[in-house]
Amino acid sequence: MSKRLYRRATRYLSRYKRLDRNIHLMLLASSLGGLSYAIFSVIFNLYILSLGIGADVLGRIVGANPLASALAAIPVGLIAERTGHKKSLLAVYVIIGLMRLAQALTTDISLIALTAFVGGLGAAGSFVVQIPFFATHSKEGERNLVFTASTVLQSVSLSLGTLIARYLPNIMGKVAPDLTTAYRYTIFIAGALSLLAMVPVLLIREQPRATSPKKISLYPYLWGIDRRTVQHAVISLFRGLSLGLVLPFLNLYFIHHLNTSREFYSAVAAAAIVPSIIATTLAPLVASTLGTVNAVTTLRILVAIPRIGMALTTIPWLAAAINLVERAVSRMATPLTFAFAMETADSKRRTATAAWMEVLFVLGMAIAAVVAGSLLAKNDYTTPFYLSAGAMALAGVLNHIFFHSGATKAVETASS
Repeated sequence: MSKRLYRRATRYLSRYKRLDRNIHLMLLASSLGGLSYAIFSVIFNLYILSLGIGADVLGRIVGANPLASALAAIPVGLIAERTGHKKSLLAVYVIIGLMRLAQALTTDISLIALTAFVGGLGAAGSFVVQIPFFATHSKEGERNLVFTASTVLQSVSLSLGTLIARYLPNIMGKVAPDLTTAYRYTIFIAGALSLLAMVPVLLIREQPRATSPKKISLYPYLWGIDRRTVQHAVISLFRGLSLGLVLPFLNLYFIHHLNTSREFYSAVAAAAIVPSIIATTLAPLVASTLGTVNAVTTLRILVAIPRIGMALTTIPWLAAAINLVERAVSRMATPLTFAFAMETADSKRRTATAAWMEVLFVLGMAIAAVVAGSLLAKNDYTTPFYLSAGAMALAGVLNHIFFHSGATKAVETASS
């Protein structure tokens, strides 16, 4: 048994090493971006509340970022098709990094809201450009591996970032006059990490264009949008609603609702790396056993169960354990969702498909953030979890309705 697992692990690593050099560089850049996001997401809510701002206003600020992403996703996709992935990705990390630095340099709530919105314009590209980039620089049989590797590394960087966020404010507190300033210094470091992600992107070697840059066409985005793109986008809307209700405010749930410390939450979030990596690594095996469509449908519906458990419990350690299960199941579905979307999309429509998935996903996140913020302002920390569970279960049901009968043999074979 152990020898078989060793052989499979060796085979998996050898396949990873054979991936395109550009894939490796993009994975590194994405990991640095994930590290920046993790530190920022843990500290930002606490920073805003430390300024004396209410949770309802916080919800609107948090919602401004995905709202901007929804508005920018299609223009970003169009620009990326004309200028190429590399230039677009550089712009993404520059905008996100500069906006986080700006948020660290001001305590004015209007400026913070503005920078959150502008940062969302840049964040749109982190999905719209990155997903087609992976598809373009990988072969058909490699895509589940590529998206699995991306999700695993994201889990590592997010867990490491939350662990850093556990200690960094305390370290910054030694030179900062107060806790709010310590939070600002920490956000500054998060912004610097996003700018650092530019380095591997600069090393990417894109193939020179054989012809002049193609004209920007709205056809695949608007009147030429195909049925598959619409279906993936609708499911993404409910995924966004589900995640937006709980993910941006998970630290407040632990710290304010369960009366734990920032250190406790950071430890819980960092601990999620182990089940997340195991689950993500097993994702291709689950897909080959159940089929990609059935696997995604089942996993989406299963995510609803721990979300309900989080709403019901008031015991910190139990909530932490349930959260680990929820992260693992949710992470397992992520690479399968992206790989399936890129496999079923026409090669000329991949950017349009990714753009519309991002538009509806972040629109759902924006709406959900405002709803959750208003509920948190009333000290209601449980209703968002019930609503989140329902939205994710509905995403699973829609996945089954849309794709179960239409999944092609090629796609199912590619997932094995």
